[in-house]
Amino acid sequence: MDDDQAYALARLIQVFGELGIAYTVVGSLASSTRGLPRLTRDFDLLADVRRQHIARLVAALQDEYYVDATAIADAVQSSGSFNIIHVASVFKIDIFVVGGNPIRRTEVLRSLSEDVHGIPLNVASAEDVIVSKLHWYRTGGETSERQWQDVLEVLTVQGSTLDLDYMHDMAGELGVTDLLERALAEAAS
Repeated sequence: MDDDQAYALARLIQVFGELGIAYTVVGSLASSTRGLPRLTRDFDLLADVRRQHIARLVAALQDEYYVDATAIADAVQSSGSFNIIHVASVFKIDIFVVGGNPIRRTEVLRSLSEDVHGIPLNVASAEDVIVSKLHWYRTGGETSERQWQDVLEVLTVQGSTLDLDYMHDMAGELGVTDLLERALAEAAS
């Protein structure tokens, strides 16, 4: 992560804190934190952005980021996603709204505070990174070698510290139990 990326992320997290928006880092930054470090083109956050946050979020960010209130409102309404772009660095941050999704809410609640490149962040647990990556792998047609490799790396690095019962429960909820079993077997060999 370069200085511009670090600033863009740290400033957003500061605003989330000021507005009381719970979040967790997901995606490649989370898998790099829980597995092996790698470069990423953007950051992904899971955040409990609600309708009452929109105007203040836009006001707090609009001087330094491209931010679209309509896109945020649509994402809040649909429990979808929106992105913001740090203007100075043209660095993109994708934000997935928690909404009424109990799995996403659990992921935010289970996040762990970590120091990532000098920034205190809430990062998804290793178990949630694995299951989420398996879900994205499945929904992407099971073609992304990068997603699969991230899963194997987190499994290998975390090893016996993983809560297998939790992972199996979440994998069942997301319909990826077969992929979890395959990944566990591959990582063990």
